[in-house]
Amino acid sequence: MRKSKSDTAETRKRIVAMAAGVFLEKGLAATGVADIMAAAGLTQGGFYRHFESKEQLIAEASAAAFERSFELFGKELTGLAPLSIVLGLALFYGVALARGRLGRELLAQGTQPLLAYYSGLSVRRIVTVVALATALACGVGGVLLSSTVSAYVPLSGNAFLLNAIGAVFIGTTLSRQGRANIPGTLLGVLFINVIANGLLLIGWNFYWQQVATGVLIFGVLTFSFASRRLLERY
Repeated sequence: MRKSKSDTAETRKRIVAMAAGVFLEKGLAATGVADIMAAAGLTQGGFYRHFESKEQLIAEASAAAFERSFELFGKELTGLAPLSIVLGLALFYGVALARGRLGRELLAQGTQPLLAYYSGLSVRRIVTVVALATALACGVGGVLLSSTVSAYVPLSGNAFLLNAIGAVFIGTTLSRQGRANIPGTLLGVLFINVIANGLLLIGWNFYWQQVATGVLIFGVLTFSFASRRLLERY
């Protein structure tokens, strides 16, 4: 009896699911096609109706296992768990920058780069540490985003570029020196998201949300700059 396309797809899906478990238990090298098909309750000869080689099955089983683990991870990140992770990471960075040696070196490098260089500070080391810390924060943000929506979309972070830059610049308005700071950035993120959600509720599409966010950031920075100039003058 000839199987339908839906039955064939279900059988293939079952083989991939069983293969992921068998590979994890026995290892890739020690697992044969016969072991996988026996675990799925099928004959060895039916393997090549669904896959061209064992390598193809390994690739699909690895992708399925990764997707499944991501779904389970996303189910665990419910309620205040993502917010707790973000606040914990922000607290760690805030303490490290405010109380640690790196914060002072970074401030010197940012405000007086030549003075920092001639003072003997390792500019390359500072830049490397900052790049690694930034990559860690971006990685955590990407994992939280993907696990929350239970999907991975390459380059999806580009949609948040304006919001990220705007939040940092909005946060500088809370500093007397006009410098970027973590508490101000967090408030900037909250402020931009509240505005974005409000625009979404009134029916604005994504394009006009980006335009409105850009105008809002420009207005806040203009007001902050103008108020500082007035305070300096009077």
